[in-house]
Amino acid sequence: MPSPFVLPDHLARLSPLYGQVQTGPGLYRLFEQGLLQPWGAFQQTSDVGLGALLSADEFLALLRGLADDLLLPIAGSDAAVESKPEHASPRVLAAIRSLYPDADSGLRPDKSGTHPWPSDESPMQDRLIVIVGAGRSGTTWLEELLLAYDDMGGLSGHETWLFHQLRHLWRNFTGESGPGIGEWIDRQDFIAALRRFCDGVLTAAQRRHSPDTRFYIEKTPAHVERLPEIAAVYPDAWVIHLVRDGRDVARSMSQVPFFGVPDIRDAATLWARAVGTVRRDASRVPRFREVRYESLHADPATVLHELRDWVHAEAAPDPALLADAITRRVSAHGGTARPVGPDSWRSLPSRELAAIYAAAGDELVRTGYASRAQMWRARLRGPKR
Repeated sequence: MPSPFVLPDHLARLSPLYGQVQTGPGLYRLFEQGLLQPWGAFQQTSDVGLGALLSADEFLALLRGLADDLLLPIAGSDAAVESKPEHASPRVLAAIRSLYPDADSGLRPDKSGTHPWPSDESPMQDRLIVIVGAGRSGTTWLEELLLAYDDMGGLSGHETWLFHQLRHLWRNFTGESGPGIGEWIDRQDFIAALRRFCDGVLTAAQRRHSPDTRFYIEKTPAHVERLPEIAAVYPDAWVIHLVRDGRDVARSMSQVPFFGVPDIRDAATLWARAVGTVRRDASRVPRFREVRYESLHADPATVLHELRDWVHAEAAPDPALLADAITRRVSAHGGTARPVGPDSWRSLPSRELAAIYAAAGDELVRTGYASRAQMWRARLRGPKR
């Protein structure tokens, strides 16, 4: 990571707003309530996020392009002019200077530059496959199985959190956090700006990690909460929800420290919330398919063949890679030493099983994993309150 974290001048000159933007209230609000989050997250060392997908210069150029798209409607107006507002925090000002080293420079407007990525067509059209699901549902395994196909690309085991990082920008646009950019840019232009940014991130990642592939797989379980936003930006994406028996998920999740839910009842609540959120929002996703972990475990070849036909993929899998992916354990987290597969919940003591049913029984019944009678029997066997 270069230091300081600043967009190089030769990339800044590609901006149609090069030398035109001053640090003012509109720019400050845009960063504080939207762009500051992905800007800050990129610089954090982590096994999730955008840092592994593209270079710092590529990221800064893309984020500058997104900011330009959102500022163009007010460029040169009073909304974008008021040098260094007193309420601007040092972190926000640092982010602004990082993307706009030419701001407040006194340079004459230079409109000869062009946006680094074309706006009239999307390089990811019909090529993005999004995998979502509650944590510990097998999303990493499904990703590994799909990556065995020659035309499927992605960064193995990685979570981009791309759409989750943009949630603050959506709140800014909709006015959830007060007057925002929705006051000067319409929804169609806002979504187009997000699409250009996301396309740039994903195509850069594809060039780096899986060139010459047709599809790119984005797997972030937390994106179960972002389906409406994903559908708005990528109505042509193929969204796969991998759902697993909540009892197995709760057992596994409560034993993995980074989830922070050692209480199995809390883990079951997280599963129920994730599955319920997907069921609420799935109808808004034009291309949506739900896959059961249990079906995938029982017959991977058949499920993968159906998914391949659904996305209109043509390449066959590499037999050796697929065989390895089917049998290889992909989780190395604590608490996962037991054999993988369905029905691990049957070894749970009655007290913990009753807690799961109390927290997620209704969702288990709705998804067909349990019956009402089974739920009530378990509750009766549990500890008396």
